[in-house]
Amino acid sequence: MSLVVSNESTHVLGKYISNHSSRQNNDNTVDEATSEFIINISSCGLVPVITIMGIIGNILSFIVFLKQKKRDRTRVVLISLAISDTMYLLITCVRKMSCIVSMFDVVSGKNWGVFMVPQWYIIGITFARITSVLTMVISIERCFAVLFPLKVRAVVTRTRALKLVIAIFILVSVAMFPLTFCSYTRWTLDPTKNRSVLSVAWTDFYIKNEGVMENYINVALATLLRITPCIVVLFCTTAVLASLKRGQKFRKQSSNLAKSGILLEERRVTVMLLAVTSVYVICLLPGSVLVLMRRFVPSFSTNGKYNNTFLLLSNMNIVLECLNSALNFVIYMKTNRRFNIAFKKMFCSSCNEKTLRNEIHLLSNGTSASSYLD
Repeated sequence: MSLVVSNESTHVLGKYISNHSSRQNNDNTVDEATSEFIINISSCGLVPVITIMGIIGNILSFIVFLKQKKRDRTRVVLISLAISDTMYLLITCVRKMSCIVSMFDVVSGKNWGVFMVPQWYIIGITFARITSVLTMVISIERCFAVLFPLKVRAVVTRTRALKLVIAIFILVSVAMFPLTFCSYTRWTLDPTKNRSVLSVAWTDFYIKNEGVMENYINVALATLLRITPCIVVLFCTTAVLASLKRGQKFRKQSSNLAKSGILLEERRVTVMLLAVTSVYVICLLPGSVLVLMRRFVPSFSTNGKYNNTFLLLSNMNIVLECLNSALNFVIYMKTNRRFNIAFKKMFCSSCNEKTLRNEIHLLSNGTSASSYLD
């Protein structure tokens, strides 16, 4: 059973092979021409720019965090987040090159897109889900740090954070691995163009276990790796914001913590991580709603009544997910002065050393200024 796909897969943790030619063009909400125009603009313009800038930003973030000698539990998770975001953006960027290639040769562009569907697409989604779980861990840790500030350093240590991160990478990869057995690519002759084209076919494994795999993909994976992280992050972010607004927990910190600068540093870290989790909720929540709609509204799918709307929203979801993975560097620079100073010290040769020293002095507020240069 062969399915010839267009230059873009429209998978949202559901069937990730779409038969573009079998689409029912009866969507009165968005016409096909408008849908394809917006999709082409985002695929050929927005996504490549976002992914390239995001890759650069995440690599810089990785270098800055890695060069700092003080690697606490927060930096361990943020380094891992930079890795997963970079890999997701890199694979997405390579996939979206099919759109640009199609401008010069339509057949080659489609072959490129089809080639990226079976395994590479799943690898990219795997890193995206790792990002979701890591962000959920960040939100839980920060919620615990705000609600129980005197216990968090003893309970959430750097070693435990490292072990948890490694476990997340392994478990999510294992959970996504069965999807690589669902399809494969093969060359077929297109008589209308007299050229060989790549097509995607379901494997015997998928055909024999279609019901089980659909439930595994649409229910188990969607719930555990997509919807649950969104709900947890939303809940924890709201709880932290409410707690910070009252300010009761931070005011009850001991005088020793306040004098050592730990209280001030925890506040700065909390603001930074709140920005990270807030961006995650804004960017990933629409996609989670889309997953639920596809599950409970059969007409809202690739081959359903509202196919044009579904394809358009699916593509916008890819843009939002790329934004989530690309904006962290900007967040760090804007909300974390320690990161900002470390970045300038490493990469800004024109930055005045005296100015940096003054910034460090203002930032430290009683903490050893040299620690901000580590």
